[in-house]
Amino acid sequence: VESGFERASKALGAFMDNRGGGVYVFGRLYPVYVNLSTGKEVGRISATLINEPDCLKCSDPRELVEALKNQGVKFGNLISVDFDSSSGKELLAQYNVSKVPTAVFSDDVEAYPGLQEALKGLGLEKNGASYVLREVLPPYRDLLTGNVSGYVSFIYLTDADCAGCYDPGLHRTILARRGVDPVSEVTY
Repeated sequence: VESGFERASKALGAFMDNRGGGVYVFGRLYPVYVNLSTGKEVGRISATLINEPDCLKCSDPRELVEALKNQGVKFGNLISVDFDSSSGKELLAQYNVSKVPTAVFSDDVEAYPGLQEALKGLGLEKNGASYVLREVLPPYRDLLTGNVSGYVSFIYLTDADCAGCYDPGLHRTILARRGVDPVSEVTY
């Protein structure tokens, strides 16, 4: 007959290391927790969102934060600044940012296994004790040129005499699921 402790230790096996002699130690910690060596809370990410207020179609870094929250990532201090404000300009210079909107995260990103790898597609790069997103979803303002890049126009080619032909308008639905929002659409 298995004791309650034995059943519990089997169930918690993914979290506990059996050190022998009836000693079990929680080996894997999931954020948020306190590092006993430093007394510092680990895993509550602070984020500074650098916005582009004049580009209404530009991506919104708050959407990324919300998506990460939905995946269990914990956030603490969230600060939002416009890129052309005095504090925004300081951040752009400090982190050598060339595209906005973007985000700067605290090193608590490191507490989440796989998060750094997942954000590499957005150009996540360590910069001192922070992580900066270097590649942002279009459209965005390129600060080197001053232009907004990444606007998309759809041109559909159809045959009005072919009722059974493929409808290229289906591409709009597919691309919309991937965050692509056209600024114009033309059908020929």
